[in-house]
Amino acid sequence: MFGNPKLPCSAFTWIATSQIIPVAVFGPLVGRLGDIFGRRNSIMLGNLSGLIGCVISATATRVEVVIGGGIFIGVATLLQQQAWAALGEIVPKKHRGLILGLFELANIAPGAFGPIIGTAFVKGAGWRWVYWLAFILDTLGFCLIFLFYRPKNQYIKVAGRTRFQEVMDLDWDFTRLMSHRTWVLPLFPGVVLRKIRGVTLVLIGTFLFGMLYYSTAVLWPQQVQVLYTQNLISVGWYGSALGMAAIPTSVLTGILFGRLGHARIMFTVIIAVGTIGAGLMALVSPGSSTASTIFVALIGVCTGGGFVVAAAMIRLAVEHEYIGIGTALCVTARNVGGSVATVVYTAISTNRLKHYVTGYIVGPLLTAGVVPTSLASATLALLGQAPKSALRGLTPEQIGIGLHGVKESYAQALRIVYLSSIGFGVVGTICVAFCKNCDDKMTNQVNIRLNEGAKFIGITDEGKGHIISIEEQEKLRHRY
Repeated sequence: MFGNPKLPCSAFTWIATSQIIPVAVFGPLVGRLGDIFGRRNSIMLGNLSGLIGCVISATATRVEVVIGGGIFIGVATLLQQQAWAALGEIVPKKHRGLILGLFELANIAPGAFGPIIGTAFVKGAGWRWVYWLAFILDTLGFCLIFLFYRPKNQYIKVAGRTRFQEVMDLDWDFTRLMSHRTWVLPLFPGVVLRKIRGVTLVLIGTFLFGMLYYSTAVLWPQQVQVLYTQNLISVGWYGSALGMAAIPTSVLTGILFGRLGHARIMFTVIIAVGTIGAGLMALVSPGSSTASTIFVALIGVCTGGGFVVAAAMIRLAVEHEYIGIGTALCVTARNVGGSVATVVYTAISTNRLKHYVTGYIVGPLLTAGVVPTSLASATLALLGQAPKSALRGLTPEQIGIGLHGVKESYAQALRIVYLSSIGFGVVGTICVAFCKNCDDKMTNQVNIRLNEGAKFIGITDEGKGHIISIEEQEKLRHRY
């Protein structure tokens, strides 16, 4: 990248993190604004933000600029996640699980084969084309949304107030949220989280399952490159195991969700099996490539089905005027869990690696006759943290012993991380076991109809949206 193959790992971590931060921080806010003002413009604005981010990153000459472009891409992801809620409200409630699964299936190319596609682009055309491809797809997405997606009456209005007045009335500083007074259009309505079994426990389970899942999502690529292969194409195929298992399972889970019901049992079993998969990952060793890939696929199966069930449960538990914030809270719970997990697991892996280096690299090298004064530089070189020239004084046998020690050190450190993730899965399983089933909400009701067909100008407001009357406003204001 930029002609420098020795960029620190932290640079790549920040490139990825810059795209996650906006989603984790502002997810619920955007979800609620989508409930109030509609989701169409939000999704198109997300496309525009994605276009800007892709151009910035694709033309960047410094890592810092790529990170800045990642912020715009993160905002795009944040806004476009309104599509989850938008899809759920235009189909019968009993099919919401299925439509979520089909939505995931539509992402099979990047979701399942993203690592191999990205690797092929980097190897064949250069890393910049990863962003130019996203630019092309964003442009196409913007045009399709503009022409075909025109939902009718997708808003919440307050009688007697203009849109500008509604915006100004929102509790932007959160002081109103903390007060005992009920506001007509709160950004974070307490009625959602007061549904303890229907929403809150599902969110806690999603958060903890996100922490469990990210132990594999974060460390699996590193595990492959250090222990199994450094061939870029092979690394891409190994990395695709998670998505290839997750996305088809999303569709199957959506079908079972609609036909069998019993969402609470489904979600409990999914997290329990995912926890078992994370525990099995602790069997990692330099020769466990096949077994580890199978365990990764098992975790992928649970991940794909788990989020479909969680999102469908929450959207059925809340009233339609809260479907946007309900969906956003679910996405945020998973992303925040992933962000916390990334910090925790990276710290554990780094610290344990330092511990195991002494036993698996330094000790064997001393025994093999390496001069003590060369040990520090040789060890760093073997770990990829110093120039390879530090290995010139070592024999091929000594280098082989050192490389074997590197693999064993990483394997032991990864084993600790996977074992530590089991606790999050156990607690998550217990939480979702007390969730509320939603079988009684799975009806043929459709909340939003579309103005169908390709149109440059279409009717989206027929005056039939959710309007809070003057009388209802007074009741809300005088509730306390």
